[in-house]
Amino acid sequence: MGLVWDRALAIGDPEIDADHRHLFGLLAQLEHAVGRADQRTILSDILSALADYTSYHFSREERVMAQLRYPGADDHIREHADLITRLAQLIFDFERGDVEVTTDTLKFLRGWLTTHTSGTDMKLGAFLKANCPTIATPLPRGTAPHTRPLAAAVTPGPFASLRGWR
Repeated sequence: MGLVWDRALAIGDPEIDADHRHLFGLLAQLEHAVGRADQRTILSDILSALADYTSYHFSREERVMAQLRYPGADDHIREHADLITRLAQLIFDFERGDVEVTTDTLKFLRGWLTTHTSGTDMKLGAFLKANCPTIATPLPRGTAPHTRPLAAAVTPGPFASLRGWR
């Protein structure tokens, strides 16, 4: 079953919500490519984009948490670090040919993103709404958050050395 971002997952910050939509889109691309023998290069590219955009997004959230002295920041950042470590290991093992991206991999990534967004990020969203109402203004009905093309938004992240940034 395809992973789709849902408005119920919006935390109220337009930039963070746009990032989440983009991450859900990258996972949908990964899901589409899994299981196709001729898609190894595409899988590698999607994994690299997913890792880099995830790092970019986590940096954005962590800057917001630091600026606002968010009380749940330590636990939130630990969750980020855990996923970054897991993604780095997955990419490393995949590039070496030691593992494949499987439905179990997708299940983990979908579960992590959905659980983190609907739980941990919602707590951050509630804090933003309570402490920064101008930042965390809900989007008007029918309005999509501004999204940027991946190439414009992502710079080489910590995973670039695993594949060689183009």
